[in-house]
Amino acid sequence: MVLYRIKTRPIKKGLKVDVEMESLEAEGMTDLFHKTPVKIVTSKMSQGSNNLLVVSFENNPLNNQANQKIKVRGEPIEVLYHGPTVIHLAKCFALPPEMRLSKLVFMDFINLAV
Repeated sequence: MVLYRIKTRPIKKGLKVDVEMESLEAEGMTDLFHKTPVKIVTSKMSQGSNNLLVVSFENNPLNNQANQKIKVRGEPIEVLYHGPTVIHLAKCFALPPEMRLSKLVFMDFINLAV
């Protein structure tokens, strides 16, 4: 879940944006051994922490001499390697066989030459 807050103030035309991410989970593909999708990314919260990621951006802060202030705080996440998911993602983003990089570079070179 992602939460955000936007605050404005007329003094120094200030703006403050806070973004908080409470958790993150991603599921991989099912395969012969796993009938349900395998969790490949999970967030484990440490004690005393409420959020996985907190980003705070402030424009023209009142208590600083800088024009902008940004704070980023994050907690660790656990990423599991799941072979079938990685292979499927690689196939999704692969160029089709008729669109090889050498052909694209050659066509780009022809366009620059003209």
